[in-house]
Amino acid sequence: TNIRCIESVSACVMAHVNTAGIHVPLWLDNGSAVNGKAPIGWGVDRTNYPMQEGTFFGDIIDTGSLSNIGKPYATGPLAYYCDGAGYPAGASGVVAGRLGAAQGNAPYRNPYGSAPLCQTALQATGYFTYGVSNSCPAGSTLTPSQGCPDGYQQLSLSYNGTTYPWNNSITVWRNNNYTPVFDTGYQYTVSPALNLGYNLDTGTSPVQMYDDTANLASSVFMMAPAGNNWAFSPINNSSKCLDAGAAANGTALALASCNSSSTSQHFAISADASSGRFFLKAANTGRCLQVAAIPTRGGAITTQDCAGSTQQKFAIQATVYNSATAGYVVGSGGTNPCATTCNNPMVVGQSYSNSNLGTGASCFETTASWNGGTASNMTGRTFSINGVAQSSGFTLPAKLNGGYCVQVGSGGLSYASFGTW
Repeated sequence: TNIRCIESVSACVMAHVNTAGIHVPLWLDNGSAVNGKAPIGWGVDRTNYPMQEGTFFGDIIDTGSLSNIGKPYATGPLAYYCDGAGYPAGASGVVAGRLGAAQGNAPYRNPYGSAPLCQTALQATGYFTYGVSNSCPAGSTLTPSQGCPDGYQQLSLSYNGTTYPWNNSITVWRNNNYTPVFDTGYQYTVSPALNLGYNLDTGTSPVQMYDDTANLASSVFMMAPAGNNWAFSPINNSSKCLDAGAAANGTALALASCNSSSTSQHFAISADASSGRFFLKAANTGRCLQVAAIPTRGGAITTQDCAGSTQQKFAIQATVYNSATAGYVVGSGGTNPCATTCNNPMVVGQSYSNSNLGTGASCFETTASWNGGTASNMTGRTFSINGVAQSSGFTLPAKLNGGYCVQVGSGGLSYASFGTW
């Protein structure tokens, strides 16, 4: 068995997986030497590809015991990634988003936890062409003391108490200034960077924000090129398009009959290199789409002078709408905390702990006055309270209908957990 071949091909395939539906240029680093030469080679292009995205490794070719590659206690297929310092990390980060790690039954996971960078893992041995000092290029979201290696000579993991090395990873670097290209055969959602739990929804006009977990066809778009710009049409109403109207400051984004000659329906989309998000500018005035500083369900999207703020950044993500997809549906009404979010939530009290959430979507509510809580192993799934995305330590938002509604998306690890006090 050619271990280097199996691991290198696996890493290369994963490095090219792109479920985001957005074509982007990549620079690859790999140092699995053959006769003193690397198949790709070390080195960084700080001018054209200065943004370190992440590293990919594993074995997606074999199933069962991986004794054939010297790892008998490991069970394949294994599809690993860890985050680079150039982009936001974690379950909602750029690498997880491109891989679709949060999608149901996705095989990809960060074995070092929900958010740590590759270079901060004790089991990672990096390679530095120019040394550790100043190895993180300008524009990196983080500059850890461990530096930003070209890639990794070794990434190690423990299986049943036995540590095995992965020696054939591939590290991806990305361009800091590129023109995104979308696929006209894909379906997309558009979410505010301030809260990825919401999507732009065309169920009403003006357009509003609504929960991604509601699984609404009116929140899913087809994109069509309009010269160098793009037009958006909801899949359940293809004769209508997003329309910025006069696109003066404060104008609400609306839905109108598609008109290919109307520049108010065309949007210039530019990438924000430091976050992996996008700015959407109305072609008729050049003003940017913007959400409120604290996005809320039903909140408007307006045009404002472009300022480069997070309020004007959006995630655009490929999806496949399926009306039968398991997940949350909009509640039938009522006055309980989850009334407008999900049906049949589990009611919990002041102190609650669940150490094995499984991989399905789930919903919990309480009218207790929680003081706080923690969550763990949420890699590859969404986790929010009253529609506000949460991390390992809770930042409790204001109560909704007298309490809290906890939403856990599908996918990720079966042993994901959260607890409250």
